[in-house]
Amino acid sequence: MCGAEVLTLPDGVRRVASALQALGHPHAPVMLDNAARTAQQAADAGGCRGPDCQEHYFSP
Repeated sequence: MCGAEVLTLPDGVRRVASALQALGHPHAPVMLDNAARTAQQAADAGGCRGPDCQEHYFSP
């Protein structure tokens, strides 16, 4: 993430993205096109496959 991507996100997500970037985290938050009400829906929308995918996603 170069920083430009952070500017298009909502304020709360930008704060989280900035904190993650400052800590050297390799991934940025991803905004889904549609609501994901469960971890499984978020994993499916993000293209994650496999038994451990759900724990890597959450919905607001």
